[in-house]
Amino acid sequence: MLTEEEKAKLNKYIFRGYDIRGVYPIDLNKDVSYIIGKSFGTYVKRLGHLTAVVGRDNRYSSDELADSLIQGILDTGVNVINLGLCTTPMYYYACIKLKNQSNGEFLNDNFFIFKKIGDNKYMGWKKQINFTERVSD
Repeated sequence: MLTEEEKAKLNKYIFRGYDIRGVYPIDLNKDVSYIIGKSFGTYVKRLGHLTAVVGRDNRYSSDELADSLIQGILDTGVNVINLGLCTTPMYYYACIKLKNQSNGEFLNDNFFIFKKIGDNKYMGWKKQINFTERVSD
């Protein structure tokens, strides 16, 4: 459960069907990233999943957002495989490859930190729960 203070930090309009998107550092920052990681970790843990995959792009703010997102996930007891800097196709490949090598544990709860194409002010995350293989992005 989020505290009232944590809820007050979140702009409800950043949440979309398949991603989370907002202006850095106004809507998305270190504090918001941690809260989202904590929420995500809590949710996937309730599903019985124990590991998540996180990747990021090369934007200067991606390191900070990834670090706080990962810390939020870890603080819920969910393990994180940090892919670090990677492209979207590399991220999808890693999710599929790691899932296939996980000896039955499904690595299907994932985040990829990215910049919205065509607009430099927006940052966001692709989020996936119960990841399914994709051919193209």
